[in-house]
Formats: sequence, structure tokens, C-alpha cells
Amino acid sequence: MATPEENRANLMANRKKIYALEKGVMENKKNAYLNRSMSTVNMHLIMRNREAAFGGNRQLANYNTDMLFSNRRGILHALPDDTVVQKNFKDCMLNKVKLEFLEHRSELNTEVMDINKDIQAVNESMMAVNKRIMALNEEIVNFNAKKIAENKEWLDSGVPGAGNPTPDGNAAIIAANAAKIAEVEARMKKNAGTTAANRESLLERRAKIEKNTEDIYARRKRIEENAAKIKANADRVAALFD
Repeated sequence: MATPEENRANLMANRKKIYALEKGVMENKKNAYLNRSMSTVNMHLIMRNREAAFGGNRQLANYNTDMLFSNRRGILHALPDDTVVQKNFKDCMLNKVKLEFLEHRSELNTEVMDINKDIQAVNESMMAVNKRIMALNEEIVNFNAKKIAENKEWLDSGVPGAGNPTPDGNAAIIAANAAKIAEVEARMKKNAGTTAANRESLLERRAKIEKNTEDIYARRKRIEENAAKIKANADRVAALFD
């Protein structure tokens, strides 16, 4: 048979463990929220890089392509076509240049379509994440509803066992609490390892994202250099018609 003194010693030992457990669980909560924030920032940075590469660099590079082919056509149009042979040469070369452009554009279309599929796959993954978040929210709502109902029952009828507590009954609660402490502690330690590994992964990804940003702006510089050369060629092409 349990004694009040033994129960007191055991419940105080549980309280000490619960205090330490609370610090660990709340630390995990803070780290989980911090990791989520870092992950969200990474996502926005990735979207920024995608827009800079796809909506920025790609459009500028495509503009350069249009202009350089305009220069090529201009060079060909400036060729003499006094004879049938000369005219045929000019026209077949114009066809050749047009086919070069269409071939390039067709290959790009294939790549863009494949990229679109990848984007759709990412969207599907995000939808799956949203469903998990919604399910977790539902779990919280249900937990709260259950405890609200229990609180109402306690208010209406009293806390079960509070009317005539016994040392053995208290010992059973203390033992159940001790078992629950061990269970929560194991999960806490596992979660701590998970958040630490996740943090390291997030930092590695951030470094890769920042490297992508550097590459994107370095490529933009090359695009601008190409644009300057195309413009210089365009001035020379225009001089052919003087």
C-alpha cells in the first residue's frame, strides 16, 4: 500500500522532470518555428531567383536572340541580287537563317514545357503540404474540443476522484505520470535531433540559393555584354544600306 509520504516524494520527482521536460519541449517548439521561418525565407528567395532567371535573364537573352537574327537578316538583305543566282543565294540564306531561329525557338519550347511540368510537380507537393497543415489544424481543434468538454464535466460534476482521494489512487496517477514523462521525453529528444539536422540542411540550402543568385547576376552581366555587341553589329548593318 502506498503512503502519502512516498507519493509526495514521487510526485515531486515527477514535477522536477516535468519542469525540465517543459523547457525541452518549448525549446523544440521555438526551433521548429524558427526552422519553418527559415524554410519560408528560402522558398521566397528561390522564387526570387526563379523570377530573376525566368522573367528577367531569359527575356533579356531572348530579346538578344531576336536582335542578333535581325542583324543576320539585315546582312543578307544588303547582299546584291542583280542576277538570278545572287537572288537565289540571298533567298536560300534567308531561309537558312529563319530555320536556325525556328530550330532554336522549338528547342527552347520543349525545355519550357518540361520546366512547366516541374513547376506543376512543385505545386502538387505544396498542395500536399497544405493538406497536412489543415489536418494538423483539425487535430488541434479536436484536442481542444475534447478538453473543453472535460473542463465542462469537471465544472458540472467535479474532478473525478477529487471527492475521496486515496493513497493508492494517487500512486496510480503518479505512476501513470511517470510513464507519460518517459514517453514525452523520448519524443522530445528525437525532435531535438530532427530540428538540429533540419537547421543544418536549411543553412546548406541557403548557401546554395545565394550561390544561384550570384550565378544569375553574373549571367545577366554576360547578357548585357552580348546586347552591347549586338548593338554594335546593328550599327554596322545599318551602314550597309548607306
